Amino acid sequence: MLQEKSITQRGFTLLETLIALSLLLLSCYFGMLSFTDLRYRNEEKILVDEIIHAIQFARGYALASGIPAELIPDEPTNWNHGISLKVNDNTTSRTLEHWLFKNQTCAISWHGTQKAKIIFASHASESMSNGYFLIKNHRTHQETKLILNRLGRLRVINS
Repeated sequence: MLQEKSITQRGFTLLETLIALSLLLLSCYFGMLSFTDLRYRNEEKILVDEIIHAIQFARGYALASGIPAELIPDEPTNWNHGISLKVNDNTTSRTLEHWLFKNQTCAISWHGTQKAKIIFASHASESMSNGYFLIKNHRTHQETKLILNRLGRLRVINS
């Protein structure tokens, strides 16, 4: 006599597998969208921090050395690529520091008393250039305003 062995099948059906796979792909898609937005916002934050560092360094150097300092863009009136710290002694002009910006998503513009440079006074009682940097993120459409007052203090406004 032949005994029939019942074979029990285990596993998922094709429909169940396709549904699970589509849910996985959908969650990965939305996760990637969220990740790219986070990356663009972080690039903007890094750029703002670099500009703040450059301004604080220039102000600190001018006050500590007693020599006026200037922050100027790499290209005339174009602040997107980087900025340099220049010091004018009585006889020579020299570059002390240089900051390169590696952003591809933000546009930087300076709106202030002088378009081509920011001047830092050598004494705290003297006034400096005032104005603001406007940083526009093309991907997230967010604008950040970095306000510099006459005493060299900074304020960041996100909109």
